[in-house]
Amino acid sequence: MKQIESTNRSLAARITIAIVLFCAPAARADHLVIDSADEGRSPRSSIIVPFAFSTEALSTGVGLAYVKSGGQQRQQNFFLTGYYTSNDSYAIFGGLSKRQILSDRLFFSPRVGISSNTNQRFYGDLFIESGQAPSGSNSSSEDDFVFGEGTDSYLNLDFRYLLPIGNGKENPVHHYATTDGILTSGSTMGSSWNPFAGGRTFIEIKPFYQRRTMEITDDNINQFPPILGPMVGDTAKSITNGIGFSLEYDNRDFPVNPARGSHTALEVESDFGWFDSNTTWTSVSFDFAKYLDLGTSKNFRQKVLALNAWTAYVPTWDVVPLGGGEFRIDNRPPSNRGATLGGVKRLRGYPRGRFNDKAAVYYTAELRLIPEWNPLATWPLIRNWPWRWWQWVGFAEIGRVAPTWNLSTLHEDMKWSAGIGARAMIGGGIMRFDYAKSDETTQFWVFFGQTF
Repeated sequence: MKQIESTNRSLAARITIAIVLFCAPAARADHLVIDSADEGRSPRSSIIVPFAFSTEALSTGVGLAYVKSGGQQRQQNFFLTGYYTSNDSYAIFGGLSKRQILSDRLFFSPRVGISSNTNQRFYGDLFIESGQAPSGSNSSSEDDFVFGEGTDSYLNLDFRYLLPIGNGKENPVHHYATTDGILTSGSTMGSSWNPFAGGRTFIEIKPFYQRRTMEITDDNINQFPPILGPMVGDTAKSITNGIGFSLEYDNRDFPVNPARGSHTALEVESDFGWFDSNTTWTSVSFDFAKYLDLGTSKNFRQKVLALNAWTAYVPTWDVVPLGGGEFRIDNRPPSNRGATLGGVKRLRGYPRGRFNDKAAVYYTAELRLIPEWNPLATWPLIRNWPWRWWQWVGFAEIGRVAPTWNLSTLHEDMKWSAGIGARAMIGGGIMRFDYAKSDETTQFWVFFGQTF
């Protein structure tokens, strides 16, 4: 699946933005943040944030983000965001997070979204030729992608159960006390890596559904292998549904903005071929993060070095020879799941799903600094919002994908990304703005919550 049009390589054309404010990361918390600045007054329960943007793929657009905290349960949040652009692209995302159901230890976080993009792109070949670097592989060309008009819709249901061990034994909804967004009491970090002595341990069951489509037109029909028999007017579909299972040990002092401790997670995700799924597949991943408190100084309220390592493997991924030097890839996840790099979370200097293969490894380091100076609290229009602090971030990342999980191979010819970020704590959550550069592109991401 080769691109048939040249790519504008000017800096302006290579900058993209992800407008996905207030989405999935907020759903992984099961706590309540109580700040001393809110004493004696009712904290603002809802916030509306308008925004505007301009990108190569989406053109000029405007949008609105809405967040409402509390309600029947103080720890829950409702979030909704959407945008519309001048090239008739649109999106809407939303959901509910941290709602207790059936038991005070079971938290339910449903999320749903749909987007339509007149110029979307996908990396990843279903059919390859001998000697060819498949689209999305580590040595593939940045211009090797399928492009066209289509939609992307998803539904995620996250059931998260807190085990009655460690610091999860007494308080299912933990209360963190902060002063202007800096933790003062309520740390959930244990003195050692021992789930029975400290930290909070969760078991998660995560049913998911995702449907991605692309219209086949005269402009993109040559990107599809003839063996598929594409015809103008057809709609190419990538549909997956299944269940994810994960075991997570959170030994951080403050999950919203950790300064000390660690976080460990093991996850298995499978599509069993149910309903209208395209294929079956299984992915296994392991994630570990460590946080080092660097103390304070005259100009900074907090300095933290955050480190993260992640690896993934798709045991079902199978390359089947077809004869004549051609091969078909079976039982692989969509390009944005499994062993994939690129996007808002890993290798941020590359487009979403830029690299995907049978195995992947990734490392990153972030230096997070909270200055004493906080201009957000004095700006007109927004100064009455519960701004706690803003944060300066510098980060560097390396990683690669490979056709097999081999320690030596995964650490050769690794891809890199580096950048800077600005983040702000508002109420009990964090807005994230990251600008990242790689040897291929420059990306600008807007999201909710710390990267890890």
